Amino acid sequence: GTAGSGKTTVALHRIAYLAYQDPEIDAPTTLFLTLSPALRDYVSHVLPGLGVARVRVLTFPEWAEQQVRRLFPVLPRERRMDTPDFVRRLKLHPALEFALAEHVRATPGPTTVAQAVDDWASVQTNFALLEKVLLRHPANVLSLAELRSATDWCRARHEELVAFFEGDAEAPAALDAEDDALLLRAWQRRAGPLPERPGVPLRYRPVAVDEVQDFSLLELRVIRDCLSESPSMTLAGDTQQQTTEHSGSASWADLLGGLDVPTPELRTLRVAYRSTREIVEFSRALLGPLA
Repeated sequence: GTAGSGKTTVALHRIAYLAYQDPEIDAPTTLFLTLSPALRDYVSHVLPGLGVARVRVLTFPEWAEQQVRRLFPVLPRERRMDTPDFVRRLKLHPALEFALAEHVRATPGPTTVAQAVDDWASVQTNFALLEKVLLRHPANVLSLAELRSATDWCRARHEELVAFFEGDAEAPAALDAEDDALLLRAWQRRAGPLPERPGVPLRYRPVAVDEVQDFSLLELRVIRDCLSESPSMTLAGDTQQQTTEHSGSASWADLLGGLDVPTPELRTLRVAYRSTREIVEFSRALLGPLA
């Protein structure tokens, strides 16, 4: 739906509808994710008004960081604030999911935390692999020179991390915000489902994702693979409102094709669900064909 059509409102009412049908939906095993702290706070206020009080409402960075700190306790907790833009574009690249998958297929190893960390570090520094997979992708926005600079930068940061593991208290070891999803996906590719506790996979039913046009494909696949055996995933967004051209999907066809969901249903909001009839009619009278 377009700006102001009420995508978030509809997504919230869908959760309320599902919870009305099945009271067990109103539980922490239902997850609402967005990228905006302001929208997170809004949703946290609105859902209880719809009779749904126990659903977890988080920004994706909050959720991903919580999982990484729980599953990778050996990694530093510091987050960098000065990562170069070309490195962020690498880590959010729509083809990085496929580069990681190819690396894991070609690299035998144990299903351990250490191996998942090695996979995460290796794929970011493998220039030959990334050149083959990323630069041929139709949505690529990295030049060859930028890719080489990005892999060199990641290699230097990995060396700092190794020094940190070896006990160097002065090593400036830290993670980028984008690393959280990459680490979680490396775990899923290497070891299978993220665990809630030993022997029990982390599962959500259902999941709603707002502002989906600004999520990377890899981030969405991390979420998708946390769905329960009765999966339900609601995506709300507008590809025309994309704010990070190097990470999200430019079209719904690209998004759904890359996400590889079995039976997607696409619904376009053609009625305004956020504004009242009076406001919509006033806007049309004021703006005419521009409304």
